[in-house]
Amino acid sequence: MSAEIFNADLSKGHALKDAVLTAVWTQKDQFFLWLPVLFGSGIALYFSLSQEPPASLVITALIAIAALFTVTYKDIHKRWLIAFIAMFVFGFAAAQYRTHAVFTPILSKKTGGVDVSGIIDSIEDKEERRGQRVTLSHVKIQRLAPEETPRKFRISFKKTQDIQIGQSVSVRANLSPPSPPVLPGGFDFQRYMYFKGIGATGFAYSNMDAKETGDVKTPVFKNIRRNVSRKINEALDHKPHQAAIINALLTGQRGAISESDANAIRDAGLAHMLAISGLHIGLFTGIVFFAVRLILALIPGWALKYPIKKYAALCAMAAALFYMFLAGATVPTQRATLMTAIVLLAVFMDRSPLSLRLVATAALAVLIIAPESLLSASFHMSFAAVTALIVVYEAMRPWWAAQYAHSGMIKRASLYVLGICLTSLIASIATAPFVLFHFQKIALYGLLGNVLAMPILSFIVMPMGVLSFLLMPFGLEGYALQAASFGVDGILKIAHEVASLDHAVWRVSLWPTTALLYFTAAFLCAALLKGKARWLSLLPLVLSTFTLSQIQTPAALISQNAKLAAFVEDSGAASFSSLNKERFVRQSWLSALGMPEDQARKWPKEGEQDNISCGPQGCRLHSRAGIIDVLKTQAGFIQSCKTADVIIGMEPLRRKCPGKIVIDKFDAFRNGAYAIYPDRKGKGLVVKNVEQQRRSRPWNAGFQKRQKGNIQKKNRGHPVD
Repeated sequence: MSAEIFNADLSKGHALKDAVLTAVWTQKDQFFLWLPVLFGSGIALYFSLSQEPPASLVITALIAIAALFTVTYKDIHKRWLIAFIAMFVFGFAAAQYRTHAVFTPILSKKTGGVDVSGIIDSIEDKEERRGQRVTLSHVKIQRLAPEETPRKFRISFKKTQDIQIGQSVSVRANLSPPSPPVLPGGFDFQRYMYFKGIGATGFAYSNMDAKETGDVKTPVFKNIRRNVSRKINEALDHKPHQAAIINALLTGQRGAISESDANAIRDAGLAHMLAISGLHIGLFTGIVFFAVRLILALIPGWALKYPIKKYAALCAMAAALFYMFLAGATVPTQRATLMTAIVLLAVFMDRSPLSLRLVATAALAVLIIAPESLLSASFHMSFAAVTALIVVYEAMRPWWAAQYAHSGMIKRASLYVLGICLTSLIASIATAPFVLFHFQKIALYGLLGNVLAMPILSFIVMPMGVLSFLLMPFGLEGYALQAASFGVDGILKIAHEVASLDHAVWRVSLWPTTALLYFTAAFLCAALLKGKARWLSLLPLVLSTFTLSQIQTPAALISQNAKLAAFVEDSGAASFSSLNKERFVRQSWLSALGMPEDQARKWPKEGEQDNISCGPQGCRLHSRAGIIDVLKTQAGFIQSCKTADVIIGMEPLRRKCPGKIVIDKFDAFRNGAYAIYPDRKGKGLVVKNVEQQRRSRPWNAGFQKRQKGNIQKKNRGHPVD
């Protein structure tokens, strides 16, 4: 009897296995689309680790995959399984290789005033032309050994410098390591700069001493870019706001945009206009494509004898490459150019230009070239928007064809407006989770802003921008740039009006990464699976919603240098030790808390303010989870040790308090910014710091310093911890 039950269970097990394999195999046409997803998953795993993995781990995995493939290559099902596993491992390996290939030393501490020299790599105007940011390469830093010197560093000047890209310069400056995250789970600016090859930032004490052009050959497009920017500023000398926007659109340099304009553009849902990506490359190449095709069609007989559409596609491809290099060839621009080039290649080969295979190919190529781009907001938003648009418009293609089949001018105009609205709506919905994850706010009137502003950008600003490029060799670009500035003026007015509407922005607190991963899984299942399998997307969607419902707000925060601390009361109000110090940190904390800057409050000098009480020694927060003290000096330590659950010292405390959590200035210096959270079980407070998440990664300045110390100990014959 037991044997019969066992056989029955075994039979059911085989039946279930066959059913699953059959269901999976019905998706075989979609398998290719999942390759970049698996490749990206390997990259994501690599960057999520707090410790740098040994290279031997990857090598072992690759050998194992090769062995498995050798054994199973005759079975097509197992071949696909091995291919999926291989893509995951390849992604992990690509991320690790890239990380070590771009290695640059990161400054371990502030230098104070030092003499530095190097060759100018890039120049960017600051907000409203109030100085410049200059990046130097091939650098030398006083009192710093060559092996400790970053490949590049960036310094700020309060005044515009009379310098050119490629010049050898020297200056006295104060340098610091790039900023680590300002709170646990926050954006890692240090990692971002590491992959740009920049290991230090700072400010200049003096003007630059420019010498002759350096020995290093500067890429020609960097000088062209700077000259184009200069011509734009000269042509629009009395219109700095418009010149800054046009510079962003044509050269990718956004530093000169005023803070008020940038905020209005973001809050109106028009931020995608400022970053050169698929929108700009598409408009630029589209203008060139249709202009060339029109000109060739006007030549008698050419349209009948020659494939002028293919000629136009080749010209547009060349224009896309020119625009990419002019805009600095950033990763988002490279990605957009790659996708555009594939589209134009499809046009040249008489193939369908838009498909999910195109998106998958472009995504895989970008991740192979720059695996770190997986972490960027631009990667998430651009591929989410394009994927969603292709899926939706592919489903709606018969309806659109029927509407255009017998339509007059009025109906076509109506369909155009409908297309703008629908495109904006689809892109907004697809990118909303990524916008909220990266920026903690979303424009609720983005649809209105795009409907009003996009026609101006598409039919006035970008065409005039293309025309200005053609006129620059003749010194006539001013006419086109003036026309473009009128369009930009209209866009800015729309942005400020839309942003000023009530409830224009919805703010949220900082999302956990797991919530975004669940949302991404839901999106990919809905977009890449076919048939009833798409219903699987509901599971990760529910999980993401549940994860978001469990978000906890920190009760207290302390900056890395212990110059700024904040309390978050049970009511959600945020109060700071200072509203003058550490402005960037304060703004970042408010953003992570989902609060506008005007809601920030200062701790009282004396007395009580809601749940906060302050005295000469410091301040105390009475929260439901416990009592947190922030001490200005050591004087109040003994009393705090008796009554507080967490003691934070903005100066070195050098004392212990058994059974209590003590954090002082030295702890913050070693471990980065701290956040104190209520325990999920309601039993006290939990402490997190930045160093826990990135302790042993190459882009961590502290890790590089520890490695250097370990090597020195080893060389002296001392044991290494």
